[in-house]
Formats: sequence, structure tokens, C-alpha cells
Amino acid sequence: MRVSEARDSAANILKLKLGRIDCYINDRYAIAWTTRQLEADGRLTDAALRTEVVEAAVIAVKRGYLGYTSRDQGRFPFKADFVRQFDTAIDDLKRSGQLDHIVRSHLQQTLK
Repeated sequence: MRVSEARDSAANILKLKLGRIDCYINDRYAIAWTTRQLEADGRLTDAALRTEVVEAAVIAVKRGYLGYTSRDQGRFPFKADFVRQFDTAIDDLKRSGQLDHIVRSHLQQTLK
């Protein structure tokens, strides 16, 4: 196994589609988004570049978090209001089912 680096995701996807590398490890959504951008930019028009790429394995699963500091010593007077509004908005989205709808919609568009 050998590591081959490129300047960005687009370059790696192009190398994968041209058969210059055998696999590419990145977030599935980043790959889907970059592939759609390459298609929109007309960079996947050659027959070789239309080669299907298949997800083979999940290497890792990560979560994102929004953290609030408790050591700001009052430097962020808007923090309490922001936290309250953010938490309320997330609770409202969950309760109404909109959050699930947003996630499903995003996943369908990204993974097409």
C-alpha cells in the first residue's frame, strides 16, 4: 500500500476515476458534494471520468458538536441569549419533525 496525496478532494476524485489510484478515503458527503461540483463544472465529461465509484467500507464515524465556553469571563454578553435561542430552535425542529426532514432531504441530494 502506498499513500498518494493531492491538493484537494477534486484532484483525488479525478485520479480515482482515471484509475491512477485504487481507493480514496474521505467523508462520503464530501466526496458526493465534490463529485456533483465536478459534474456541474463539466469536468467529468470524458467517458473515463464517468466511471462509477463505489463506497467499499466505513473507516470511521465522527460526530460534530457545538460547545459553549464557561471561561469567557463575560467577554461574550450575547452567549446566554445565543445558547437559549439555539437550543430552542433545535428543540422546535426536532418536535415538528423538520430536523428529520432536513437530514433525509440532504442525504438524498448528497448521495445521488
